[in-house]
Amino acid sequence: MTAKAKTPYVTLGVMAVCAAMFMLVSLSGMENGTEAAILAGAYYKPFILAGEWWRIISYGFVHAELMHIFMNMFSMYIVGRMMEFRLGPVRYLILLFLSIAGGGAFIFAAQGNTVMVGMSGGLYGLLGGYFYIAAVSGGLQNRAVRNVLIRTFVINLLINLMPGIAVGAHIGGLITGIFVTALLVEDSKGLKKHFAAAGLAFVLILGWMARQSAYIPSDKVYMLSDYRVLKKEMDLGFGKHALRMAEKLADIYNDSDNTLYEELSRQ
Repeated sequence: MTAKAKTPYVTLGVMAVCAAMFMLVSLSGMENGTEAAILAGAYYKPFILAGEWWRIISYGFVHAELMHIFMNMFSMYIVGRMMEFRLGPVRYLILLFLSIAGGGAFIFAAQGNTVMVGMSGGLYGLLGGYFYIAAVSGGLQNRAVRNVLIRTFVINLLINLMPGIAVGAHIGGLITGIFVTALLVEDSKGLKKHFAAAGLAFVLILGWMARQSAYIPSDKVYMLSDYRVLKKEMDLGFGKHALRMAEKLADIYNDSDNTLYEELSRQ
């Protein structure tokens, strides 16, 4: 008798959430796809500065293009299920969420006002973790392991060629994934303390960079898009939140006229 194949329930669950979010973006009724993605939880620096810090993670589950989500979910099924079986559900989710957050934090620290969506930061974190495990265990000598790594890296490199892809999130996710995996798996070579020290240094440097870039340049203010997203939130019944966001954005943009708040208040 052959052994029954395991089912990667967590990976399939993550893929289902991504598919549901893609449908939400597609059926939002908003004419502008970028604004629909912001409404659904995309990374958007002004809204993060205004208090929606959850966007550092939620962006990973939002996709706006069919080809983008197809390629990401294909990679997710390949490398995700392997890491889920290797780490177990809890450690796997820790790695995935921290890798997504690492990608978002890297973009926040290193790039200006941009909109970002996609699971690629988390995928690169999983790839970094898989590479670390393969390297320390000698698995890179196995041809099948090498082929999986090469195939998945090629797919994700192709994703980098798509327009509007934030490569910085991939870098941040990859680095975070390596550090986090080193702390999660068994340590037979005494490497954990070295990776912990390096990871702490990475976090401190990233935190300093993020603090230095915690503003929106005047030429990168997209107030019309902000208005459309917040107006849609009001239409959906989140008027109080939309007005609070408008007040906070006025401070971030140094808008003494409180333009967004005044316009939304008339609705």
